[in-house]
Amino acid sequence: MKTTRTRLWIGIGAAVLGWGAADLQHAPQGGFSMTRTASAASEAGERGEAGEKSERHQAGERGEAGEKSEGHQAGGQSTQATGDKAGEAGEAGESGKAGGSAQTANGRDADIAYLTALGLIEGHLRVGVTLYEDARADAAKTHMKHPEDELYADLEREFQARDVPGFDTELATLARLVESGAGAAEVEAAFDRVLQGLERARSGAANHAEPAVTLRVARALVATAAEEYSAAVENGQVHDPHEYQDAYGFVEVARRLIGTLDTGSDAAVAQAVERARKALARLDGAWPRLDGGAAVDPSLLHGAAARIEIAAGSL
Repeated sequence: MKTTRTRLWIGIGAAVLGWGAADLQHAPQGGFSMTRTASAASEAGERGEAGEKSERHQAGERGEAGEKSEGHQAGGQSTQATGDKAGEAGEAGESGKAGGSAQTANGRDADIAYLTALGLIEGHLRVGVTLYEDARADAAKTHMKHPEDELYADLEREFQARDVPGFDTELATLARLVESGAGAAEVEAAFDRVLQGLERARSGAANHAEPAVTLRVARALVATAAEEYSAAVENGQVHDPHEYQDAYGFVEVARRLIGTLDTGSDAAVAQAVERARKALARLDGAWPRLDGGAAVDPSLLHGAAARIEIAAGSL
């Protein structure tokens, strides 16, 4: 499980910073750090403005070039959230936009990383509860999270810094009910309480309601799902159901987050959200069944992440 956890944290770093495949080979050995990610993104902003427009244009061309090419690029060069952050931070520093400070971009990057981590927890639990309701209790247990698990424990300092309560009690209760074979209704009620805790935690991100931030979080979740799906599938067949299921959970959270966006009268936001929704709709057949079997080409997920990237970059 440690390998999976490390890949997930590095996946967030790649998703937020836009690391390519070569960069992942030199990822920090200590795992993902929200502070490190935000700081690196801010530094990237100081030097990356010049490349942002051409990178985004190239990403747009790749987004229409076909799923396999798109998927490969999304796993490497196409997922360039750094370019987006670079433009925001660089332009802010030079022209005074967004308060004239790269701190704004830095805070946004930290929020994206924080919200993505919360989304990963929700994704694990969401697929676990789905499996439990489908009478697959043994599989469901493997997706439960406990307060002492690293994924949650690493967030506790963030909760304190952001002055929001954690949800360790709710998390422990849900895991206990699933592991003891409680009734589905009781498990569902416990999951609802965890979701309430997650929403309280999300309120600790100052930028959590921004459509651009939500889209970038959704993209990060789909990009991480693409890595999990790729690791789970070989020759068109699922050989690791757990990671295949994780990918499902992360994409479902991305769908839910995008579904919460209120486009209002902002035409640009409405267009970006619609593009993101269409990107996710392409994944409707990616999980014909949760216990394994035939799988789609993982490039479909990488392609969806690239399309959401482009949508987010338009805001």
